[in-house]
Formats: sequence, C-alpha cells, structure tokens
Amino acid sequence: MQDQFDKNDTNAEASGAIKVYFPDSKRWYKVDGNGNVTGPFASEDEMGTTLAEAIESGEIKIGDYVHFENPTSGKAEVDADALGLERTDVGINNGDNKQVYEITEEKNQLNWRVLGVEDGKVKLIAGSPLKSNNTINGNEAPYLFMYGAKSYTQGPTELTKICSTLYPKSSLIYEARSVNMDDINAITGITDENKIKEVNLDPHYGGKQYKDTYNFTDQYTPESWLNGKTKTTVSGTVDGYYYAINSEDEEVTATVSDTRLYDMLFKNVDAPNGAHYWLASRGVCAHSSYANFGPGVVSTGSGFTIAGTCIMFGSDGYERGSFAAVRPVDSINCSYAINGCMRDNIETNYCPFAYGDKLKIDGFIC
Repeated sequence: MQDQFDKNDTNAEASGAIKVYFPDSKRWYKVDGNGNVTGPFASEDEMGTTLAEAIESGEIKIGDYVHFENPTSGKAEVDADALGLERTDVGINNGDNKQVYEITEEKNQLNWRVLGVEDGKVKLIAGSPLKSNNTINGNEAPYLFMYGAKSYTQGPTELTKICSTLYPKSSLIYEARSVNMDDINAITGITDENKIKEVNLDPHYGGKQYKDTYNFTDQYTPESWLNGKTKTTVSGTVDGYYYAINSEDEEVTATVSDTRLYDMLFKNVDAPNGAHYWLASRGVCAHSSYANFGPGVVSTGSGFTIAGTCIMFGSDGYERGSFAAVRPVDSINCSYAINGCMRDNIETNYCPFAYGDKLKIDGFIC
C-alpha cells in the first residue's frame, strides 16, 4: 500500500480516511479505525460494508438477534474449592461436587444478540443465560454458586473460563468471555468517573464514593482471609459501585430508554428465581469502618434493578454465598458475513450469518 502511495502521491483518492483508491494499480484498499488494512479490491463495491460499520451507522441495531451457530459439544467444570462449593449447605447436588456446564445438540443452544463493537470486533451476547448440569434441591438450575472471599479472588476468572472453554477460539470466534461491567456501562452510558459518581447508590446508603480511599487496620483482605484468616491492614481506593436502572423509587438512576436494549440486559433478572447474572468484574466498596469485596451482578431485588458490585466478603470477616447465572459474550472474527436482518419479533428477528473462504458474502463483511 505504501508503494502505491509513493507512486500516486496526490493522485491517490481517499473517502473519509476509510477507502483509498490507487489509479496506477486500479486497486482499492480499506483502512479501519485501528489502522488495519484490508485489500486489495478490484472495485469500491467489492469492499462491501463491514458488520462493524453497519452497527456503528445504525443499519444493524444493538440488540438485534443473529443466527450464530452454537457448538454441539463442550464441557466446563468448576472445582469444588474454586468458588466455595465445599460448603455442604448450599443445596447443589450433581454427584461429583463440581459445578458443570455442558453444550449438547439439545442443551445450551443459545440465541445471540448484537452487543456492540469493541476494538473493531463485533460483540455478541447470549440472549439467555447458560444452563448448568447442577440441580438445587432436586430442581434443574442455571446458576453458578459463589461464596465469600473466593467470589472476589477467583470468581471473574472462573466465569471467563467457563465461557472460553465452551466457546473456544477458532476460525469463527476471536474470544469468548463472560459479560462484564464495561459491557453494561456501554449500554447505560455510565462510561466515565463523573457519570459513575452521579448514579452510584452506595454513598446514599452510607458508603464511600467511587475513587475515595479507605484504610482499616487489624482486618482482612480476601487474600489474607483465605490464607489462614490473617489480620492485616486493608487499604486502597474504592473501585466498586452499583446503580439502579430505570428506577422510579431511587433518588438517582441510570436510564435506558430503548426498550430493545433494556429487555436485552435487564428484563426478568429477578433474584433468586429469575435470570439474574454474574459480571466478571471485581469491585471494592467501603464504609467508615470496613470494606466490601465482590464480583459484579445484574439483578432485580427490593423493587428495583441494579448493576454493579455484589457484596460477598467484608473486611470484618463477613462472608455470604449467592447464586446467579453465567452469560457469555463472543467476539466474532472477520470471516463472518451477514446478508440480511429482520427485527419484527424473536421468531423472525435474525440476521443470518454465513461463513466461507471469502470475506465478502452477498452483504456485510467484518
């Protein structure tokens, strides 16, 4: 490409710093927002419109369902001691004291929705949570149990491990991981420190504000608690927070006016029996005399829906356990193409994906 610039100099034509034409070679190239170059193409039409561009332009909407072919096999296990399953009072019974997630031709064939674009890659989120092989008191349950200090030190890692094991890197998938707090914030618009402080509910309940410092002596960090319950100095900066979504009762709230987006992330997430789900994001909140640690969660309880840090361990030695679902996010690779999109309802609201050797297949390329 540089050779062509050298030859053509000011005769090279560019449109929006995206498409570049060289009259000497009669070839087109495309440069994305990250400086990645694709081409050469014989014509401007051959370049097509990338899936990412279609999402960013609004031609394809965040929240649209897509037909993403699920694997037909795969198994992920969480050992008993990884997240606190050694406790005998939580009611899980699957025969081997592990929390197990499995994909078969009948199980966990999830629907998928467009979540956005990140670093030029298209993100898809599972339209529904993964179902586990576990039972709780004899009933099928989609939930992952996490407990206390381990939920903070190991929870986000285990969440991502489950997703990346079931949806491994391939010619079709760049990366699979658990949904996290950044994904939620991108939809709610709570994307910087000032906005977080505006909606953070913790200070309204006596907690410290986001980015405040804390320092407590003769208490426990999650690590020191797990290492023989050794007391130490607990200090740092508050990086945990939680906020309400579309709440009519809370003094402050984030607002998601797009019904499609609200339904995608916040509908039917009631605890303990709804589709509330973990976020693979650690957070530390603090009050005047202790700090609280935990992973993230999206859940409806006490009459309103929240997203943010779930308090699972206190520096005063407090621990609690909780169940919530695992919800994968896949970043798809550039060999995927789509050739249409319908948005009428869940039955017909699919952007059919096709896969082939060429980047461009009758429509969008990514």
